[in-house]
Amino acid sequence: MPEPLPRPRPPKDSRRPFLLSLVFTVVAVLLATVHNFGGSYDPTLAVLTATLVAVIWYTYFSYLAVHKQLPTRLSTDFQAESHNLLHLHPVLSNPNHGYIRVRVYLDLWFDGRPFPTDGFYSGKETLVLAPGDGFSGNIEIDEATLGNPDTLLVRLRAEWEDDAGNSGTTPWKHWSVDTATTEAAAIVGESEIGRLFDNLPAVVA
Repeated sequence: MPEPLPRPRPPKDSRRPFLLSLVFTVVAVLLATVHNFGGSYDPTLAVLTATLVAVIWYTYFSYLAVHKQLPTRLSTDFQAESHNLLHLHPVLSNPNHGYIRVRVYLDLWFDGRPFPTDGFYSGKETLVLAPGDGFSGNIEIDEATLGNPDTLLVRLRAEWEDDAGNSGTTPWKHWSVDTATTEAAAIVGESEIGRLFDNLPAVVA
């Protein structure tokens, strides 16, 4: 059973501001009309009352805009570099105001051959990211033991759960890495992704 995430965010409740705005509106109208009930129309008083009501509801909608609960997001990226060994860096970023718990799924193929990953990159372990925090993994690979492959294909996604109890999954992202230059090119478009990845053997952790 995973530990609860720290500093849970209190849920935003817009009902109280709405009720206060409604009460203030009724009070403003009553104060403006009760003492003059049955009397002559006072245009100045009517304008002042309308202005006050407009200010009340402007304040209410400004409050909603400022305290709007944005949906939780998780960004994923991938980088590679070479320093004697090939270094692979799956990257995660938490741009939210709350904590999130993450499971990472990373699949690798060298020249079409699957490369086994550990439990962390198979979604069997969790990672907690603080607000505005990120993670950059480092997988070191000796290419010589793999026969000095020319191309690496990468597939990455992550599952997340935020401190409000919401959960979701990022879409798969795909890259092709030239192992000679370590340049990682993002692969987009369903047809190109299908052409490169659909017939690859499964990666076993």
